[in-house]
Amino acid sequence: LPNEEQRLQLLLACSKDLLFSNAQVKKLSEITHFLVHEVIRCLFSSVEGKTSRLLLCSQVARGRSEAEATAMLNTLARDVSSTLWLHEDNPTGHYRLDLSSPTHFGAAERLMLANAWQVQCARAENYCDTSQKGNYCFWRNETYNDVAFTCGPDWILPDRGVLELDYASNLLPPALAQGMEDTRAQAVADAFAQSGIQDMRKVRALKFLSTRFWITASQMRSWLILLPTWEAREELLVVLWKRVVDYTNVVDRSLFYNPKFFREGDRAHLFHRLGHLNLLNPLKIEDIVKYRLQLGPQEILWEQRRGGFAISLI
Repeated sequence: LPNEEQRLQLLLACSKDLLFSNAQVKKLSEITHFLVHEVIRCLFSSVEGKTSRLLLCSQVARGRSEAEATAMLNTLARDVSSTLWLHEDNPTGHYRLDLSSPTHFGAAERLMLANAWQVQCARAENYCDTSQKGNYCFWRNETYNDVAFTCGPDWILPDRGVLELDYASNLLPPALAQGMEDTRAQAVADAFAQSGIQDMRKVRALKFLSTRFWITASQMRSWLILLPTWEAREELLVVLWKRVVDYTNVVDRSLFYNPKFFREGDRAHLFHRLGHLNLLNPLKIEDIVKYRLQLGPQEILWEQRRGGFAISLI
């Protein structure tokens, strides 16, 4: 193609319709060396496998000084972060995606596929429908260009605009799953304490690795203690809440309702992101807990009390 703009348009078109191998993208980046960043940015989501995608990042550093390579890697990491940190086996989290970006569009496609797969798994296991709109969908609070809509099998992903949503899976750990050894959990805690990186980056790294381990509620508590910011604690609970083998010990006064870990406002935000049904623990009715539930035209105040429930219209 005669000019750079046409080459970029071709890359954008290829990113939405084709899949590439790591070797093919490397070859393209070598042929168009001056466009190496754009080639990898556009085709990053079109390469299958996290390892293959990570190996591509090294291409931007070839033939450059250490300072230049570091700067380019940081820029590329920001550009492809939506796909880089998305794990289809644990997609729970908050997403704001600019669909005109190839990596953001690819992340949205993966979230749609993850939802379709997990919905079928939940139905096959006869899981309770904990969706926000009673359709088994794990997308919550979804908006397109800041306008609310309902995701369903007939909804078609646009190729531009801003998509925002919370993903909240309700799939439980396998019956025989066991938490990691305490020595390994302590090693993670030590790494948290010794690392100087930002808290949210620590949580993001844990999410990236989360499909390789299960944890216990006590181990989660030991990690939450080491995160001084409320925001990081909330995010850690969101990304790991379905990796906890004794989940009923999370939604109780020792953790979720413990003011040392979460304030009332934090819990309200978590209810909004994950849903009341996902955070309901009928096995431990210990403290007064209020739920604001919108049921048709009226809002219900559900007070969970010791020994029973009190429900009143408000």
